[in-house]
Amino acid sequence: MKASVWLSRITVAIFSLLIVGLGALTLILPKKEYSEEENRYLASFPVLSAEAVLSGQYMKDLASFTSDHVPFRHLLLRGKCESERFLLRAENNRVLFGKEGHLIKRLEWREDKTFRESVSGAMNLTRTLGERGIPATLVCAPRAIDVLGAYLPQRYPKEEASRVEGFLAENAPCAMFPASLLAKRAARGEEVFFRTDHHWTSLGAYYIYEALGEKMGYSPLPLSDFEPEIATESFVGTSASAAMVRSITPDRILRYRYQEDSTLIVTDMTTGESKTGLYRDELLLGKDKYASFLGGNFAHLRITGSGDRPRLLIIKDSYANCLVPFLARHYDIDLVDLRYVRGDAVAFLDSILEESFECALLLFNIQSLSDGVGLSPFA
Repeated sequence: MKASVWLSRITVAIFSLLIVGLGALTLILPKKEYSEEENRYLASFPVLSAEAVLSGQYMKDLASFTSDHVPFRHLLLRGKCESERFLLRAENNRVLFGKEGHLIKRLEWREDKTFRESVSGAMNLTRTLGERGIPATLVCAPRAIDVLGAYLPQRYPKEEASRVEGFLAENAPCAMFPASLLAKRAARGEEVFFRTDHHWTSLGAYYIYEALGEKMGYSPLPLSDFEPEIATESFVGTSASAAMVRSITPDRILRYRYQEDSTLIVTDMTTGESKTGLYRDELLLGKDKYASFLGGNFAHLRITGSGDRPRLLIIKDSYANCLVPFLARHYDIDLVDLRYVRGDAVAFLDSILEESFECALLLFNIQSLSDGVGLSPFA
C-alpha cells in the first residue's frame, strides 16, 4: 500500500513539474513574432481588460499565445505529423496528404458574415467602378482543394467547389470562378497549383490570363511567346509549413519571361521607392520564395513601361502577383491590396481613382474572401 501511495505521489509530482515547468518556460523564454517554419505571425500576449475577460476573448487569446510559444513547439508538431502519417491518417493540422506529394489545405470556406461582406464589397466595387466609366472584371480565384480533386485522398468529398460555385452564382453572378477550367488542366497532370503551397503556379496564372482576354478586351499571347525560366527548385510553401512534414520534395517556381519584363518600373506609391523589373531574386534566398513575384504584397504598387499604354487597376490579394507579368505585356498597372492600407480604405481608393483607367480587375481567392480581405468598408 505504501509503495502504491509513493508511486502516485511521484507521478503527480512529475506531471506537476512538467506543467509548471513548461508554463514557466513559455513565459520566460524569448518570444518570436514570426515563425519562418509556419510562414505566419505568432500570437502575442493578450492585453488584460474587463471587457476581454467577460467576453471570454482573453482566455481564447491566452490559449493561442500559449499554443504558439510552448517550448519545443516545432519538434512536437513534427512528431505529431509523423505519427499521423505512420497511422495512415489522411491529414495533419487541416492539411490533406494528397496523391503524388500534394499537400492540400482542408475546407476552410465558410458561408458566414465575413465571407458575405467580402463578396458584397467586391460586387459593390465592381458596380462603382462601372458607374465611373471603368469596366471591371471580378475573379474569385479557387483554392487548391477546389481544383485538385484528382489528387485528394480516397473517400474525401470532392463537391466543395460546386458549393462555392452555387453561392457565387446566387450572390455574385458576374464573378468568374475558374475552378473547372484549372481542374481539367490539373487532371491532365499540368502543374497549375504548387504541391506544397496554396497559390496557383505561373502556368495556372497563364490560363487565367488567357481566359480573361475576351472579358477585358486584349488578345492573349500564346505561351510560346514567353520564355520559361526556373527561378528555384527549393520552394516549400505554406501548406507544407502548416502540415509540418519532415521530408518533402520541394516545388519549383517557374517564370514565363519576355524581354521587356526586366525594364518595367515598379514603384511603391506609399514610399516613392522604385525598382526595375518584376522579380526580386534576393527573396528566393528566404523562406517565402513566392514573394519574389513583385517583392510581395503592398498597399499600392505602380508598374509602368515605355510608350503610351492603357492603364489597368487591379484590386487584389497575393494570387494576382504571378498573373501580373502576363498582364504587364498589355497594360501599365496600378496594384492595390486593401489588406495593407492604413486608415480609410474608401478614401485611399478614391484618391487613386482621381486618375484615369481604361479597365479594372478585382481578383481575390475564396479563402481570402472568407478570412477577410479588406472589402468590408465597401459592403
